[in-house]
Amino acid sequence: MEISVIITQMVKLFLILCLGYALARLELLDQHTKQKLTKILLHVTTPLMMIDAFYDRMNMLNTQQTDTSESVGMLFLYSFAFYFLMILLSLILTALMRPSKSDKRLYIFMTIFGNVGFMGFPVVQSVYGTEGLFYAAILNSVFNILVYTIGVILMGGTAQASGGSIKETVRQIPWKKLLLTPAVIGTAVGILIFVCRIPLPDVVADTCGTLGDLTSPLAMLIV
Repeated sequence: MEISVIITQMVKLFLILCLGYALARLELLDQHTKQKLTKILLHVTTPLMMIDAFYDRMNMLNTQQTDTSESVGMLFLYSFAFYFLMILLSLILTALMRPSKSDKRLYIFMTIFGNVGFMGFPVVQSVYGTEGLFYAAILNSVFNILVYTIGVILMGGTAQASGGSIKETVRQIPWKKLLLTPAVIGTAVGILIFVCRIPLPDVVADTCGTLGDLTSPLAMLIV
């Protein structure tokens, strides 16, 4: 992809962000409205954007008569390898920085995990389209697994703070939240459609695409 295309897409996102700022200054986008739009973004448009990305990729591969199951599996391995390296890097950096004992887990968490959901998916979709979003969703599924397991152990460990065991901390992992977040559900449905080659009625697929396309501009307005 030419750099000019990327720059053009980023400028478009920036202009929408500026519009959101102007609407907030004019009180057309107040705090209450922003909270409601955020819920729509997280619970409706983002999951549908995921489903649309997997469905579009499935149709593309059906047309090309190619099989990417091996590359999808490799993406999962690459993602796990990436976060394994980030964990090692976080341990090295915190050892060099020598933060206080109470802040050490916070620094480790910040080094490993970034804000790759709320802003990441809309930016990927705008710059790289549905094919890029397809790969981003696969990579981000590993992020979701780790942030609600290792992340909770690092940041939510009241058992650790009180001298409890790691087992007690693991019990605090919100498994229900891990499995039932809208983005995870949308990704799971998309993977199911992709792997099982499930055809959707055109009107359903088009509806998912139309609503999913709202994610990027809606996210920029809210930001």
